[in-house]
Amino acid sequence: MKKIISAVFYLSLLMLPLLPVTGWAEQAVVDKAIEVSSISININNALNGYAIVKHCPDCAEIRLTIDGTTQVTNQGKVVPLYKLNHLKASYALVIYDSETKHLKRIVW
Repeated sequence: MKKIISAVFYLSLLMLPLLPVTGWAEQAVVDKAIEVSSISININNALNGYAIVKHCPDCAEIRLTIDGTTQVTNQGKVVPLYKLNHLKASYALVIYDSETKHLKRIVW
């Protein structure tokens, strides 16, 4: 019985490349990470707001939305989002959803 099961198993492995590949989803890159030369943050008491970032001094500004799910790290330590209101920094790494422009993480 074991020989029959193992034979069926190995035969099924041999047939795998012959099966049509359906149901496989294409991978899509959604999150984008960029090093920015400037970041300016404005949030309200409900931790909703926006950040304006620039990739380089001459580049166009990118406006990203912020909410309570945005994570912030400074020198390896987690910083509460409410402490960042009116923050202006000259360097940061930002990770955001490129489709919705939602800021997910700030590291500086």
